[in-house]
Amino acid sequence: LTPRLFTEVELDESASEFGFNPSKPPVKTSKPAMVKAKEPYDEIGPLSGKVEEEFIYGTLIGSDIIPFAHRDLRPAVIPALPGGTRYEVLETKDTKSGGYSGLGDWLETANKHWDSDKTGVETVSRRLNHWDRISSHNPRAKYRVGYPKDGKNLYACVVNSEEVEERSKEDRLGPADSILDHTMFYYETDELEEAYYLSAVLNSDVMNQKIKSFQAEGDFGKRHIQKLPLEFPIPTFNPDKPEHQELIQIAKRGEQKALRILPELEEKYEPDIKYMNIRWVREKAK
Repeated sequence: LTPRLFTEVELDESASEFGFNPSKPPVKTSKPAMVKAKEPYDEIGPLSGKVEEEFIYGTLIGSDIIPFAHRDLRPAVIPALPGGTRYEVLETKDTKSGGYSGLGDWLETANKHWDSDKTGVETVSRRLNHWDRISSHNPRAKYRVGYPKDGKNLYACVVNSEEVEERSKEDRLGPADSILDHTMFYYETDELEEAYYLSAVLNSDVMNQKIKSFQAEGDFGKRHIQKLPLEFPIPTFNPDKPEHQELIQIAKRGEQKALRILPELEEKYEPDIKYMNIRWVREKAK
C-alpha cells in the first residue's frame, strides 16, 4: 500500500473541532507515514480531506507482526469496495458516478503528486492494486493468518475481522475491514481454530529453523522469508487430532501474552519513530 503518504491516515483534529461526521471523517496523512516518506514524496506535505467511512480500512505492514500477535491496525484510505469474494478498486472517475466526492478529492490530490513517469503506472489506484494486491482479498473471510515476507526470523499472527474495529489505532476511525499490505503473505479462512493452528505452526522454532538454510544472507545475517514456509508440508488442520488442539491453545496463550506486554514495549522502544526498534519489540514479546 505504497506510497504510504497517500494511504496511512489519522484523524485531523484541526478539522474536526467544529463537529465530527463519522460517515465522512476528516483525515490527514499520519505522522509515521510522513516521517518514512521517500523521494520524491518526502517534500510533499500531508494530504488531508474528508473521506467516506467505507474507504477507511485497517491495515498491517510486515513490521507490525510480532510472535502470535500484531500491533494495532493502521487506519488507511483505500479506494476499494467489497464485491462478492473480491474487492473492486476505484479510480477517480468511479467515485463521481458512485457519489463518493470525498474519496474522489483525495485521489485527485494523490494523483497530482504521483510520479507515473518513474513507475510506469498511471494512477495511484493502479499502483495500490498492482498484482491484485487489494482486489485479491476476500471481503467475506473471517480470519487471516499473516506473516512478513522480509526479515531474519519468522513471525505470524491471526487477524480477526470481527475484532478489526476494536484493534484500530484511532477509535473514531473504525475501519470497514482489514486489507493487508504487500509486505505480508496471508492465508484466509472462516475457521478460527484452523487460523490459530496455522499461527502456532508458523511461529514454531521448528519452522523458523527449517527456512534458515534457504534464506538469502546479507551484511546483517539471514533475510527474506518470502514463500519459504509454504515449501514445507504443513499438515492439513484436523480438529479431531489432540496435537492440533494443543497447538491451538499454544497460539492463543502466545497471543494473550504478546498483547499484554505490547503496550509497554511500544512505549519503551517507540517503533513508529525508530523503525529498527521493532526487532526489540519482537524479541521481548517471545
